[in-house]
Amino acid sequence: MAEHVVTTLVGRKAILPCDHDGGAGNVSLVMWTKGSDIITQVALQSDVTFVEPWGPFASRLGLTDNINLQVNNTRLEDEGHYQCTVTLSPTNRQGVAEVHLYVYAQPEAPVINGRLGRDIVDPDGSMMPPGMNLTLICSSSGGTPPANLTWYRQGKKVNDVISYHDNSTGDDVTSVSELLVQLTEDDDMDVMTCTSWGPEPIRSLSTSITLRVGFYDPQEQTMKYVSWSLIGGGVSGALIVLLILVVIATTTGKSTDRRPRTSGNFTNLETADRMPLGMNGHSAVQVNNVEEEEEKDHVTEPTNETQDSKPNAVQSVTLDGPTDETPQTVEEPSIPDITVSEFL
Repeated sequence: MAEHVVTTLVGRKAILPCDHDGGAGNVSLVMWTKGSDIITQVALQSDVTFVEPWGPFASRLGLTDNINLQVNNTRLEDEGHYQCTVTLSPTNRQGVAEVHLYVYAQPEAPVINGRLGRDIVDPDGSMMPPGMNLTLICSSSGGTPPANLTWYRQGKKVNDVISYHDNSTGDDVTSVSELLVQLTEDDDMDVMTCTSWGPEPIRSLSTSITLRVGFYDPQEQTMKYVSWSLIGGGVSGALIVLLILVVIATTTGKSTDRRPRTSGNFTNLETADRMPLGMNGHSAVQVNNVEEEEEKDHVTEPTNETQDSKPNAVQSVTLDGPTDETPQTVEEPSIPDITVSEFL
């Protein structure tokens, strides 16, 4: 006699068929047992007599087609071996059917965490340097039986994993699967997927993350890939990477503002960038780079004639020089923005 297998999820209903081996005949009595306990029996005469179930099945049992057992709102403890016994009339021959009920619990969706060295990291989109070992940890709890976990990389199954069950919390058993990834530049933007699954009718659930491997260059706003092994790795490598980032930040923050230039012979010249000073010959200070109209209005050519002194005019400024040359002069009626404070 073959045993029927029925599976269901917690909270759903299960129908256990009574496919007995008693042969043809009218069923006059049906009795269902779980193990050694009678859970219900029904006398099928002119009037159907249904014996109400007791214990954990109270108000949760029923019959379909007057013979098959229906269990509503199933629980994990409903799982087990059931037997249906029928009595046939008019011969009173008996027939038996064996059924095993499996009640499963849907596991929670997988959760992916990461460990970089000794540090716990969020591996989904977090920037990680190449050359280091990243351990991806997938876990799923609440499943009965405990969930099976499978890793996929870019849609292809990964077999080199470590899987185990963790019941350290004392509650539900948690399924765990660890995958080691030795980070390289080629891993950037790879999609890693962990899928939990189990026997029917458990649904498969998946969680995916995207790896990001490299260093961000804030100046160019692009990714820079530097091999961790090339810069020494470990603590020394980390210090070098930190130095590189500081240099980039310092370079980005440099100011391009120009400052007024000063001459070795002149100090405190206002608007120095716009009007640099120069020497004409050996004796006179001459203002260069003045607008053309200003030169016509304010600058006079030097002459040998004696100039009349004027109370409100700015006299020419003469430096010590050879006495055999006639000093050149520049008459500036009004240039308030230029001040010569000292001469060497």
